[in-house]
Amino acid sequence: MITKHKIKISLTLTLAVLIVATGILYGTLQAATTNPYDKEELTLEEVEVLYHKRINDLFNSKLKLMKQGDQGSGTTEIPTGDECSENNYSTFCLSIAAADEYEKYAEALRKRKETVSVGQEDSLAVIGILSAGQTLAIDNELFRSKKTLDMALDTYNEILPVYRMHEKFQKLIETLTKYNKKLSEFRGEVEKMPSKFVDATTAKCT
Repeated sequence: MITKHKIKISLTLTLAVLIVATGILYGTLQAATTNPYDKEELTLEEVEVLYHKRINDLFNSKLKLMKQGDQGSGTTEIPTGDECSENNYSTFCLSIAAADEYEKYAEALRKRKETVSVGQEDSLAVIGILSAGQTLAIDNELFRSKKTLDMALDTYNEILPVYRMHEKFQKLIETLTKYNKKLSEFRGEVEKMPSKFVDATTAKCT
């Protein structure tokens, strides 16, 4: 069975096999980073899944605050600086949080371009093909992720004011419904009143 190793791909592939130990040490040092995507034990596919889950959770948390509206603790007030609280669901603050998440993801993937899994018996030609394929896959993923994130933020920015208007209409509908209910109750009481005067000489009020 072929043993797998992580090696750092040199600019000159002729040095690739000589720096296996350097690659292993590099991966060990990077494990202590605060970047959630920069973990040696995660495969490229697992890093991608982790990113999309975290981005999805981020958007869902803001959408939850949006749905709570005035009844919740959220706010859409733009902060004076770049510091956004977790309960701020404005497009501005969501964009900052999403951009920070994407940059961490992109940084981790760019580092992945420098490493590739190879077998002890793989030739330099095979290593070169694996490296080129991985680089292409990473570039495509970064492009798709950036485009998807931009579209999601644009959609959120369009939904936010519309949802606020929806909330106002919803409150108006609730108010009109209560008014209609009271009016029906009043009409019911009026209908209980006699329509004719009993033992009266005239049906008109004088």
